[in-house]
Amino acid sequence: DYHAHGQVAWQLLITFDLLFYCSLITTTTVCSYYYGTATNLGWTFISFIVVFPITWNISEAYKRRESALVCLARFKSLALNIYFAHRDWACPGSCEKDENILDVEESPHHERVRQVLNQLSGYLGDYLLVPCTNNTRHL
Repeated sequence: DYHAHGQVAWQLLITFDLLFYCSLITTTTVCSYYYGTATNLGWTFISFIVVFPITWNISEAYKRRESALVCLARFKSLALNIYFAHRDWACPGSCEKDENILDVEESPHHERVRQVLNQLSGYLGDYLLVPCTNNTRHL
């Protein structure tokens, strides 16, 4: 179990961005140490450089999450509306005038619509769970 967790974490965490930034940080640290380019910076400047991007990324992540939840809620409501439309609307000639349209029993068509919508939901879940190697999906 731990091996599988480690493998998934390795595949999702080791990206081109991570390798690029780690090499950039290592290069600048080595250059400042060996060439003496270090300088005394104030903690206000350092904290602004560190804190601002983190807070901005967190707020943007919450905005993306809220937007995704709204889209998923719309998808779910539309799928339910499609199913109820197929279930409740009587086809011409399928009901007698005295019958209550809401008492229509499950037919093969209703079951097929349910299967198609379940497959569509499954495909959407598979698409959303595909790991990406960079941030292009977040744009």
